[in-house]
Amino acid sequence: MEKDAINALHIVDVNNLSYRGLYNRAEYTYGVSIHKGIYQSDKLPMGVVYYIFNHLNRIDEQVFAGVNNYYAFCADSRNIIKKELFPEYKAQRNYDQAKKYHLYEQMEFLKQLLRDNGFPVFEINGYEADDLSYSLWCDYRDYYDFVFFHVNDSDYHFMIDSDKVGIIKPVNGGLCKLINKENFEAETGLAFNLALFQKLINSDTSDNVRGIGMKWSAKLLQLAKEMGSGYANNQLNNPRALRNLVIEAGKQISGFPLEQANRILDILIPTYVRIEDGKEIAKGRLIQPYKYFDRDILRSGSELEKQSLKSYIENFRE
Repeated sequence: MEKDAINALHIVDVNNLSYRGLYNRAEYTYGVSIHKGIYQSDKLPMGVVYYIFNHLNRIDEQVFAGVNNYYAFCADSRNIIKKELFPEYKAQRNYDQAKKYHLYEQMEFLKQLLRDNGFPVFEINGYEADDLSYSLWCDYRDYYDFVFFHVNDSDYHFMIDSDKVGIIKPVNGGLCKLINKENFEAETGLAFNLALFQKLINSDTSDNVRGIGMKWSAKLLQLAKEMGSGYANNQLNNPRALRNLVIEAGKQISGFPLEQANRILDILIPTYVRIEDGKEIAKGRLIQPYKYFDRDILRSGSELEKQSLKSYIENFRE
């Protein structure tokens, strides 16, 4: 990092943004070809790659111009421990659209291009992108002036614990919205320091998790107040403090659903993973998406980029 400059760490949830990119633009038209004497467009399922590269360029060129931007990309592994432990976890999701537009192949290609351009892609068997993002947040937040998560997922809300942390959420039209401590309540309808607590109480439809119910909310808040400053409202976003409160509730509150509450927290709270694979956070470099969609693709790029793109086109050409 550079001294005497503003340094921002951008943690990108590859899977989450890829799903958004898929629905934003499933295919990319990159030129024309002649088929039986008729000119037609060549299309490839590269909308995800195009979408994320454009997003990165906008951050460097417009949103945080003049800031030293460092990036870490986090991706889900193929096998997720939580899905094995909790069969209901995300069981409601339909992946037909993802398969139709080759989302998973697109993400593999995207990760390869990111790595070849010098960006770290963190991916550890058994864990999701939010586990790795949470772990990077725990380990690196004190070393940067700002930490921004690039994601459209409420699971990240509890990590907004100070003025230096925010979520950059893509919105329609290729724009972005910053959600931070200052505007959190206006954007979400919740106090920023109760996001995780509210997920425990209410249902979380995105993860297919049913909360313990509103009837326990007031009792838990009262117990937190009685337990002292370490469990006041401003600490109920802290996973450890909330877990301790739930355990204490099981002892003091008659009929409290302790097993259910612990199960919910097991699902909702990301797992801390010690990342020791030698990857370093990389300073941002602009990646021009257009060169990957030019018909004359061999004009530019490294040998790895040329070969990977040729292979990708050959496999998915219509």
